[in-house]
Order: sequence, then C-alpha cells, then structure tokens
Amino acid sequence: MQGRDLRVKRTREFFIAAAADIVRKDGISQLSIRNVSARAGYNSATLYQYFKNLNHLAASMNEVFERELISFTERRIRRKKPENPLVRWALTYEALALYLIANPHVFESLYVFCREKDGEPSDAGEKKNDRLTEYIKANLSNISKSTGYAIGRLLEIHRVCLALTIGSLLLASGTNKTESERTADMILHQVLLTLSANLEEGR
Repeated sequence: MQGRDLRVKRTREFFIAAAADIVRKDGISQLSIRNVSARAGYNSATLYQYFKNLNHLAASMNEVFERELISFTERRIRRKKPENPLVRWALTYEALALYLIANPHVFESLYVFCREKDGEPSDAGEKKNDRLTEYIKANLSNISKSTGYAIGRLLEIHRVCLALTIGSLLLASGTNKTESERTADMILHQVLLTLSANLEEGR
C-alpha cells in the first residue's frame, strides 16, 4: 500500500474508531459529525473528505461491531465445542444475545437505529448487517450440507429465530445483569425448541 493510500486508510480508521467509542460510551444519540470529528482530533470538513454523510460513517462503524460480534460468537462456540450442527446453530443466537446484552448501545446501533437526516438516504439502514448476514448464510450452508435440509428452509427458520432473539432483547432492555443473562438462557432454550419444531415440520 502506497503512502497516500495508507494515510487515507488510517484517517478513515481514526474517524470510525472515534464513532464507535462515542456509541459504546454515550449511545447512538450522541453520534454526530461534530462529536466524531472532535473525538478523532480533526475538523468536520476533514471528515467529509472520507465519508459523504453521517449514515456512511455509521455504516462503516457498524461493520466494526459486526466483526466483533462474529469473533465473539466463534470464540464462544469453540469453548462449547458442540458436536451437533443444530446446537452450534442455536449457540449463535445465544452468543448474539450475550454480546448485545453486554453492549446495549451497540445493539441499538445494529438493530434499532436507522437515521434519516436532511433528506439523506439511510445508508446505515440499507447496508446494515451485511457481514452478519453473510456469516449466517455460510453457517447455514454448512448445516445444509451436513444435515440434508434445504438452505431455503434453513433461512426461513433463521429469520424466525433472529426475530425471537431481537424481540426478547428489546423486552429485556434496561433490566439488570442477572435478568439479562436469564434472557440469554431463555433465548437459547426457545431457539432450540423452534429449530426442533420447524425442522420436524420440514421433514
């Protein structure tokens, strides 16, 4: 990578890291061009050289959160060492719940926030969770190969399980740590039941 390209990459990363820091500590409501620029140590005009608007920056920031979530999920699954591919699948939603419970502002950014400002298109909303979607699809493809279930059917069930997970997290928002951990356990139990019931129907 040439010197100029490296500087561009590093400067973009400064802004993305500043945005992520703001969201983690203060919430998505504090994410603004002015706040991110100040946190990164630049002025707003410089930020606009790298991101066309706040939604563009938020989409790049969410990619960082998605990578963290995927890494957390993989580490948790490796520790559990599930032999059954369907249990591995269910543990994905438990990991999702545990990560988002520990990072409530990230949850808001990934699954709640969709900003429309000054008539700008909501890039963050349109591109949100692309990396997570590809990760899930890759896992489901492996499950399909190992179990013989059709990938289309598995994707339908995934949407049900994801909706169950996100809905449960929304209901549990603001509760204490113990209650939140119980929510994660409940999600794993409900997902396993959902997988079992739906896969039996599809036989």
